[in-house]
Amino acid sequence: MYPMYKGGHYPIMRTYPLPRRFLYAELLIYSLIGTLLLVAWIPAILSIITYGSVFKSALRAAFFLNLTASTLIVFVLFVKKELRRVKFVITEEYLGFQSASRGKKIRIATISSFSMLRFPLGGGVLIVDSADGTLSIPLMIERCSDLVSRLREYHTAGISDETLSNDWESILRTCRLTETTTERSLRVFRSLYTTCIVALPLNMIIGAVYWDMSIVPLILWAIAGALFPLATYGSADIILRLQTSRLSKKNLPLPDASDELRIFSRAGLAGLLLFLVCGILYRTIVL
Repeated sequence: MYPMYKGGHYPIMRTYPLPRRFLYAELLIYSLIGTLLLVAWIPAILSIITYGSVFKSALRAAFFLNLTASTLIVFVLFVKKELRRVKFVITEEYLGFQSASRGKKIRIATISSFSMLRFPLGGGVLIVDSADGTLSIPLMIERCSDLVSRLREYHTAGISDETLSNDWESILRTCRLTETTTERSLRVFRSLYTTCIVALPLNMIIGAVYWDMSIVPLILWAIAGALFPLATYGSADIILRLQTSRLSKKNLPLPDASDELRIFSRAGLAGLLLFLVCGILYRTIVL
């Protein structure tokens, strides 16, 4: 795909894969899978408690729901494996991407313009136009700021700044903010995932044993309880993104670890109180 020999030396090809985790999407899917696995056995357990035996229909329902959950697990693992094979690459001459089934490259010398599609809460897509076509680079890729810095270096070599219409500093700032957010999500993924998984059966036990809920309200309560930690983290993450973006634009010091801890602690406490209030209101409505 790329020239292996140039001017008596092998050009260095640097690769930039997609992130290892997609926090919100993965936790939503895993919560759904966990719900299916738990709900699958509720009819069988209730039939044992009520009638002292397991109905065949309950066993069939459990089997098919577990099969569905297993299929989802396999599908998620397959998608993640394929996404990890997507890599953006850059040399002194070429910019492109590679995947398991296809690839694309554009010559850096033919690049005519850059544009940035920014998302409201951070991140975005860098759109590179050239005579060889258009290439879109999601800023969520690993070491995005390094790729953009090298693209700037290779593209502007021998070209006066007056010919460039893009704001490189703004693009680099967006890349760094996106990297900070991605690194933070990777740090908290395991603990947040554990919290969501533990909250699912815990809320089912509370609803079934202490509140004596019927099956449908019980399932809804369990799902809501599993997603509440994710919603709490998401709220704190939005606040932190907005604060970081505002400080970055003013060239002020960005939030450090202690600032992050304070914001997430407050959000966690507020989320817990809100969850308790919602639980009381839900119990009052459905019972």
